[in-house]
Amino acid sequence: MIRRKEPQLKKSWFEIFIDDYTFPEKLVVIMWVGLIGIVYIMLDMLSIWFRVLISLGVFILSSLLTYWFGQFMSSDQRDWN
Repeated sequence: MIRRKEPQLKKSWFEIFIDDYTFPEKLVVIMWVGLIGIVYIMLDMLSIWFRVLISLGVFILSSLLTYWFGQFMSSDQRDWN
C-alpha cells in the first residue's frame, strides 16, 4: 500500500502567531499594536484627524527606532568596551 503525503498548506499569519510565538512574545506584540490605541486615547482634546496622524506617526517612529536599535546592537559596528 502506497501512502501519499498530503501537501502541506502554508500557515496563515494568525496560525504562525498562535503556534510559533511564546507567551511573552505574544504579550509584547499585543502591547506594541495597542500603542496606537493608547496614544489615540491620550490625545482626546484634538480633532480626529490629528489624533489619527499623531498616533500613526508615533507608532511608525517608535517602530523605526526599535528596528534601528536592533540592527545596531546586532552589527559589528558596536563597540563592546
